[in-house]
Amino acid sequence: MIEDENILRELIAKLNGWELLKEDKGGNVIFKLSKKVKLNNFTSALDYFNKIGAIAEEINHHPDLHLTGFNNIQILMFTFSLNGLTQKDFNLAEAIDIISL
Repeated sequence: MIEDENILRELIAKLNGWELLKEDKGGNVIFKLSKKVKLNNFTSALDYFNKIGAIAEEINHHPDLHLTGFNNIQILMFTFSLNGLTQKDFNLAEAIDIISL
């Protein structure tokens, strides 16, 4: 798990449109990656979901995906078993960045 906020910020700077979220859970700080994407319509949003799902299945690492307002997507990612970010989260984020919208 990567716990140094400076290292996390260096890694996220290499990504496209991601932000670092910092949550305090009872005195424990949990970092997550978040990306928001607005698509043209419901069909393209579902298509994007499916593309993310295929990549997530391929590397066996799964983000939280949220669809609101029929075309707004938020991707939230962290390693659930460790309650933090790992290199695997950043690898998945890089793979998602490659998906064409």
